[in-house]
Amino acid sequence: MKRNILLVNPKTYRFSARFPYTGLFSIGTILDKSGIDVEVADCDFSDIDIFKKINETEPWLVGITFFSSNLNTSLKIAEFAKVKGSIVVAGGAHVSAAGKKILRYDCIDYAIKGEAEYSFLKLCQHLLSKENLENVPGLIFKQRDTIVENAPKRIDDLDKLPFPEYELGNIKKTKVYPLITSRGCPYKCIFCSEGNTKWKARSPENIIEEIITAQKYYPEIFCIYDDNFAFDINRAKKFCRLILKNNLDIRWIVGSGIRADKIDDDFADLLKRSGCETVFVAMESADKHVFRNLNKGETLETIKKAVKILKKKNLKVICYFIIGLPKSTYNTEMKSIEFVKKYDLDGAAYFMATPFYSTELYSWVKKNATLLKEPVDNKILSRFSMDPNYETKSFKKEDIKKAYAVCNLRAGNYRYELKNPLVLYSGLIYYSLRYDPVLLPIYLLESLKMYAKKGFNMIKKKIT
Repeated sequence: MKRNILLVNPKTYRFSARFPYTGLFSIGTILDKSGIDVEVADCDFSDIDIFKKINETEPWLVGITFFSSNLNTSLKIAEFAKVKGSIVVAGGAHVSAAGKKILRYDCIDYAIKGEAEYSFLKLCQHLLSKENLENVPGLIFKQRDTIVENAPKRIDDLDKLPFPEYELGNIKKTKVYPLITSRGCPYKCIFCSEGNTKWKARSPENIIEEIITAQKYYPEIFCIYDDNFAFDINRAKKFCRLILKNNLDIRWIVGSGIRADKIDDDFADLLKRSGCETVFVAMESADKHVFRNLNKGETLETIKKAVKILKKKNLKVICYFIIGLPKSTYNTEMKSIEFVKKYDLDGAAYFMATPFYSTELYSWVKKNATLLKEPVDNKILSRFSMDPNYETKSFKKEDIKKAYAVCNLRAGNYRYELKNPLVLYSGLIYYSLRYDPVLLPIYLLESLKMYAKKGFNMIKKKIT
């Protein structure tokens, strides 16, 4: 029997990811360099029929990424793989939050909690040699009638990890190349399932080396998506200086949000000169009463100051907002639109508040709100529609849905549907008439302008 391994990142939403899922490829690269036959199926980035893939490759072991947002999708894949005779291993953020509970699903044989690169390798080696599984860090497994959860072990030196080999997923080119330059975040935001963990980072020199190596994938832009890129501001500044010192003519963005209290004139200047084009700022709410309850450790005034500094350096600024946080109402959500206009932001990204199991928000919802559904499989129905997980007396389900739609409409987020005119205009017309009818003519005009600009740029690109 062959001992091949298939690592799977299930499709999360209706929208495809802009870049490959680094975490899974990092595990795959460790396995590959250890002589193990491994393939990665990143269904969120590539168009893959995962059930057909499992049928064709008949993997000995299938490793699946589990997020709370795609739990049911992941379970369907796990069930199918199990029926086909594969060993099924679960990993990812949902496993770290759920712990032993994840093994209540019969289709999952093992789960790994925490950083999985070396733990996954050790599990495979132990299964092949039939060694004691209690020596595998972070492993959750069944032993007779009990479930055992081994203590996870953190990877201390991130520089020792090999750079991800995306060829393992048959990816030879990616317009957006993902960079994870650090792990962890010591802050305790009430909604975050990844916070309250020790922060550790790669050296700036190691990141530069990956950027140079990554040229084989023909990237047009690099995207840093750490949980807390600038926690060590001196490291972040040194990274910018090394880009300049090495004469790297690259475009890059800070895509996962940066803390505003780390931004000063010197840092903004370095960002701009080193090729950074866009900075995403994690603001969450533009209402001071809502913001105060988030335990972010910074103030709205700090964010306003940071936005001004970044804009002064001609950097694009996009803010992240979360709809439906504690103390929020329809009117408080509309303050984000006012903020976008007042500070001339280049965009706003909206998310629905999700009470992940391990968060303070989940505890708050249990006591102060009505839970409408568990935080699993939170599918985005369109750029304008998503069902909330909970409601409160002051912010009912329909008002939450309305706020989500109106904020996305007024932020111009229908621009992301330009590839599919039918989806764009059916959604634009339906949700505008339902929630924001007065501005429908403006939305239609703006979308037509976007199409005209897109067509002009395509013609220009062909000519040049």
